Amino acid sequence: MLDLNLIRANPAEVSRGLARKGVSSLDLGAVVALDEERRDNIARAEALKSRRNQMSKIIGDMRKQGGNPRQLQGELRQEGEAIAALDERITGIEAEIGGGRRLLDLRQRPTTNWAWRLAFSTLSAPRKFQVPVS
Repeated sequence: MLDLNLIRANPAEVSRGLARKGVSSLDLGAVVALDEERRDNIARAEALKSRRNQMSKIIGDMRKQGGNPRQLQGELRQEGEAIAALDERITGIEAEIGGGRRLLDLRQRPTTNWAWRLAFSTLSAPRKFQVPVS
């Protein structure tokens, strides 16, 4: 698993680390683009939710004053549908990236489980151990 913050901050280093581990088929540019789209959709959804809350207060005030808020209710429904669509797209992007806000699951794994853990346990250079020679 890779940290999306690390990929976003330093994609060249992550790419070099993956190359050292023998993974060349992962397109980090696509991952970063999907993450940017996800973050943009989250911001848009949050803005729509804020507007929806403001409109709900206005509708409540109109009802207290005896007004007819049908037009605003129609707009509110449309915004609710837009929010649902954005939330669905966000969920789809997260599933495509790897099912988490901060983690990336590489789907092309080596054939054995131990090889996977060994290859992707860290992006740093392999550790060197000093073994006494007898």
